[in-house]
Amino acid sequence: MGVRSLASSKKNKFQYGYKLADVRWAKRKLAILATRGNQCEDCGATKNIQLHHLRYETNRQPWEYPDAELRLLCIICHRETHGYEEA
Repeated sequence: MGVRSLASSKKNKFQYGYKLADVRWAKRKLAILATRGNQCEDCGATKNIQLHHLRYETNRQPWEYPDAELRLLCIICHRETHGYEEA
């Protein structure tokens, strides 16, 4: 990855993280938790639950995805889904 690509990647991650702090995302996550329960849909864990997007579309905000494209995952399953090793 070139210097420009690395800088662009870091900028995109920052911008995406900022969007996840948006109240609309928080409301969306709470609505999903209320309908599906507060547990990982892979392993059943009930701590550190995150909302995972099954895919991403250009110019779509994180809170604009339909329910079917979002999954509740614990932090461990979420990291594994993205191919990150547990630290």
